[in-house]
Amino acid sequence: MVTLLKLGGSILTDPARLFSFEKGTAIRLAREIRQSGQVPVIVHGTGRAGKAFARHYSGAGRTTREWLIFQLTTGAIGRLGEDLGRVLRDEGVPHCLMPANGLLHRRGGELGWHSPGVLPHLLDCGIAPVLCGDVLAEGRTRFGIVSSDEIVSLAAATMTVRSCVFVTNVDGLLDPAGRLLTEIDAAPLPQARDSDRAD
Repeated sequence: MVTLLKLGGSILTDPARLFSFEKGTAIRLAREIRQSGQVPVIVHGTGRAGKAFARHYSGAGRTTREWLIFQLTTGAIGRLGEDLGRVLRDEGVPHCLMPANGLLHRRGGELGWHSPGVLPHLLDCGIAPVLCGDVLAEGRTRFGIVSSDEIVSLAAATMTVRSCVFVTNVDGLLDPAGRLLTEIDAAPLPQARDSDRAD
């Protein structure tokens, strides 16, 4: 049974500062992960690091033909991952950073794993896989955004999950008026707009 841990980009980066990293928050979270005694699959959002260049993507389908945007965005996201990785290492959390292009593909609009056995293998070895929202090479001169929420959804649908924990900068799930929902039933929730995504 797997624990999925989603760290929102809004808690790892400062929305007012480009390419920032909230090290103090990351240290606290890493200590809590270590103290939990669990080996989770960690998926983190990218906040401003991911959006700095990706804002140039077209709105329709969130794709671009510009390989330079792909290169700049994956580089910025990689640096954020390295910052988080150093904190996890220093706080005693065995982990492995997993770039999206090595794990994921999108074919016919559907997100899937290149090799789904990699994550369970790392977990069996006591290593927490660390994934994040990123830009996927989807074809020749076609690059598309994959959000951290999409990755969590795929993991939840394809692995045997014990729990899924979302760490965000809000108190919980809010209704359209901004009020905290204290109870959720099986009815479908409204689809989030792209602008609502914390990634």
